[in-house]
Amino acid sequence: MENTVKQRLIDYIDYKKINKNRFEVEAGLSKRYVSNIEKSIQPDKIKKISLAFPDLNTGWLLTGEGEMIKKTIHNDVMEGTVKERLMAFLRYENIGQNAFEKKVGWSNGYINNIKSSIGSDKISSIIKEYPLLNIEWLLTGKGEMIKQPIHNDVEAVPEDKYIMAEYADLRSFAGRLGGSDIEQLPETHKRLLPREYEKGNYLVVRVSGDSMNDGTSRSLCDGDEVLVRELAPSEWETLPIRNRLFIITSRGGNVLKQIKEVNKEERYIVCHSFNNAFEDFTLSFDDIYQIFVIYKIVQKQIRLE
Repeated sequence: MENTVKQRLIDYIDYKKINKNRFEVEAGLSKRYVSNIEKSIQPDKIKKISLAFPDLNTGWLLTGEGEMIKKTIHNDVMEGTVKERLMAFLRYENIGQNAFEKKVGWSNGYINNIKSSIGSDKISSIIKEYPLLNIEWLLTGKGEMIKQPIHNDVEAVPEDKYIMAEYADLRSFAGRLGGSDIEQLPETHKRLLPREYEKGNYLVVRVSGDSMNDGTSRSLCDGDEVLVRELAPSEWETLPIRNRLFIITSRGGNVLKQIKEVNKEERYIVCHSFNNAFEDFTLSFDDIYQIFVIYKIVQKQIRLE
């Protein structure tokens, strides 16, 4: 078997169990880009691939040296550079590079120019806007990306910057989600989150099962936690289905799905799974209790391939 950049990329695509077209779409590459590779891959294309597939070792891709997949060390140390970890945090926050730089008061393009570390003034500006980011993780890779809220009486959490959201586990909940008195819930049934969005009924929901796991970077897997907001029934006919995922509670149970179609006339939605082992199905509006739109991933389980 030939050992070229093109063949190594095809080997990685096979490893991810996706086809070339899916890879090209997720990486923002033109159709048949992979098939048309001749000798190497341009730096701008490498950047796109690296952002869409952060587990791919681009050094291996370009040279054939080392391992195909970046490894995460078992003693809670994440390999990589400060710049790579910062980019991982941006993906976690679902915020673009330019928007992040503007929010923390950095010059446009600062992240692209990070060489080895970040100055103390830049660290201070991050902490001001993102107090839950674990700075030790950012600088060294040790520990978790997000600090765990400390429940003690040392310092009150400012109400204008945080919200307390109810926590629900799709493994154990049937029927409607939310609606409990947050003050009466035990600590294990609520989560402290930055106040980033408009008012509404927000929940943190634990994903159950692997119907939305197709092995790609877009997957939501068993054990992941997501922040969701309930949509009023008046919003169902105009659901923002493009590039969105939803949690739906209904008479048939509670599911996390992509909604492919909203039929206003016959009043039903078509639900789709990323995992091809699960078939599409329809749900009538009359059988639906609630629809929640997913806003962001709160916690993602670490998986070693």
